[in-house]
Amino acid sequence: MAFGHWDAPPTGGASLASTLATMELFFLLVIFGTILCVFLLAGWLWKRGRVGQSMLALVVLGFCWPLYSAFYPSESFYRDELHRLAQVDLPQGVIFLEKETTFPDHFGDYSACFIVRLAPSAMDEFKSKLGAGVPVNELLSSCKPGASRLSKAEAIAFDLTPRATREDAVISVQLVPSESLAKVSWELW
Repeated sequence: MAFGHWDAPPTGGASLASTLATMELFFLLVIFGTILCVFLLAGWLWKRGRVGQSMLALVVLGFCWPLYSAFYPSESFYRDELHRLAQVDLPQGVIFLEKETTFPDHFGDYSACFIVRLAPSAMDEFKSKLGAGVPVNELLSSCKPGASRLSKAEAIAFDLTPRATREDAVISVQLVPSESLAKVSWELW
């Protein structure tokens, strides 16, 4: 039998369906047992007074913080991801006005976008890092932040997809020099 491949049906008289049913039952019992143990431990900690309740609160916060930071990443996440995906750094002193990201699915695919205000000198520096752009009358990105703020402004679009470090990345930047704004978005699939 090759690894990961069935050459013959399981031996011992058990069918594949009953084997799978047994495995599912086992995993359900493990999950149920884990949940039961968590509730029993929480009840035990709660009965220990302030110290136990404080410990329980710390445990809950410890589990909730990664979820919160996954849904609402910090500004450093956007800076680091732009550098990782397109080898482009945001200038220092940018002010994040809006930001949005989707929660990654089980393949790690997600989309993100943000709008930053740049100083005029930083706008020129950032534009030179991006290369040649194409003037457009509307923003090309499908992300929601800033749609009303930037919809009538003339923008210069930059497609950074050819520079992407991942072949499944689509990266775009739109600059609005008259308002010193930059809208950066990417999608990973």
